[in-house]
Amino acid sequence: MERQSKAIIDRVIHAAIGGDVQCAKLVLDRVCPPLRPVDLPVQLLGADGDAWARVNTVMTAALSGTITPDACDGVAGRLGAWCEGN
Repeated sequence: MERQSKAIIDRVIHAAIGGDVQCAKLVLDRVCPPLRPVDLPVQLLGADGDAWARVNTVMTAALSGTITPDACDGVAGRLGAWCEGN
């Protein structure tokens, strides 16, 4: 089995070198996997006040690039849940 897998890998690599786009993608995805976002702690200054002021702070931070859109979604979702509970 190991010898066969080596032969398959060699064929895929040679096909990629020969111009096969699907094989090239397969090889590159294994050699250089796509980057995944990393969640970092978010500190929002000026998030005092009512819920709308806090949402505005989060949206402003996302639009300015201070936090990522994914972080904005997470924080906004938590703010929404917090508002429903209060």
